Order: sequence, then C-alpha cells, then structure tokens
Amino acid sequence: MKLLSQPVLLIRSLIFYIGFYASIFFHSAVCVIVCPLLSVKRRFAFVTLVTRFITWWLRITCKINVNVKGYENIITDQTYIVMCNHQSAWETFFLQTLFSPLSTVLKEELMRIPFFGWALRFLKPIAIDRSQKFKALKQLISQGKDRLEEGISVLLFPEGTFFSPEVPGEYLKGSAALASSTRYPILPVVHNSGEHWPPDKLLKIPGTIQIIIGPAIHSENRSVDEIQEKAVSWINEAIKKIE
Repeated sequence: MKLLSQPVLLIRSLIFYIGFYASIFFHSAVCVIVCPLLSVKRRFAFVTLVTRFITWWLRITCKINVNVKGYENIITDQTYIVMCNHQSAWETFFLQTLFSPLSTVLKEELMRIPFFGWALRFLKPIAIDRSQKFKALKQLISQGKDRLEEGISVLLFPEGTFFSPEVPGEYLKGSAALASSTRYPILPVVHNSGEHWPPDKLLKIPGTIQIIIGPAIHSENRSVDEIQEKAVSWINEAIKKIE
C-alpha cells in the first residue's frame, strides 16, 4: 500500500462507517417495530437484510469484494454447528447471509446496546458471560441444543475474540462439546477478513476477502477431542491455502 493512498483509504473508510452505523441504527429501530408481527423464519430474513446492505456498501465504498468457495458443502435444510476463525466484525455480519436461520454465540454485553441489541434478540443469539467459563459452557450446550432442534444453525468463534491473520488464537472446545452432546455436524469455515477489515483499525484495505466452507465433520461416535482435532486440523490447512 502506497503512502499517498492513505488519505483516499481514510475517506473511503469514513464514508463506509457513516453508512454502516446509519443503516444499523435505522434498521434496528424498524426491526423492533416490525419483527414482533412476523413469524420466526421471516424475522431472520428481515433482520439480516441489513447484513446484505453492509456487504454491498463495503464493496461500493471500500472496493472490498468477497469470494466464497465450498458452497456445495452447505446442504439445504441441514442444521449445522458453524465453526469459524475470528479476525474482524465482518464475518459476524456476512455469515448471516450464508446460513439462515443462524444463532450466534456472542458476549452478553452486545445485547445491552440500544436498538442494535434489541434487534439482535430476534436472531435468538446465545449470549454468554465469558468470565464465567463453566457456566458459559453449560449455557452453550443447553441453549445450543434448543436452537439446533428448532432448525436453527449455531455459529461459534472458538477463538473467542478477534485475532490477526499472522497470530491466530487458541481454538477452544465449545464447538466440539456442542457437537458431541447433540450429534449435529460441524461445518468449518475459514477466511482472511482481517487483511481487509483489520480489527480495531479505521482503515479498510481494498481487495478480495477469501472464504472457504469445508465439508461437514460428523460427530456420531466421536469424542470431544476427536471432533476438535479433526475440525482444527481442517481449519489450519485451509488457512494455509488462503495465505
């Protein structure tokens, strides 16, 4: 990236964030009014309209495209435990467009944000207190099972928080524990969003975010450690392919 391009990138990024926050605030306010009148399935479709706008707006303002590989691994009407690496806020929005309905495991503080948190409730997230690890795991297993049996896939970021592409975090075993407990398959997903939407930075870097969806990892007759090893092994190899 040339030094002279910094002002252009800054302007593009600021324009993006104006539309980003305005759309979230406006759409969240509308969701609070409209969603109680809709069926559960239609609520998911309506709430995630804003995520499709964000993907389009990011491409228009910051010249960031998305290339998805592995669509064939998503089986229609199959409910999954989606296990994904975590590099930025981008994947929390974009994955809602690939898997619907989708319940995300997230930190409970997000639910307290006016309008945004209120609208988020209609996506039936699993809001956990990360400081209470044992309680959070029990909550994940209990509520995760409920969501899966309702036909709602569950999204987990096993690293827990954002990590840069250069230094990935440790993959915790929540996804594998949920899979072992419920016998639902894990669908592993990797991407390089942090190269274009760096965490905790204003600038957005033009280019193409690569995302790979892996084949389902079945959990029947497998222990938590066996499921975890198979999932993490695939994720690590797939990340190398993106690099």
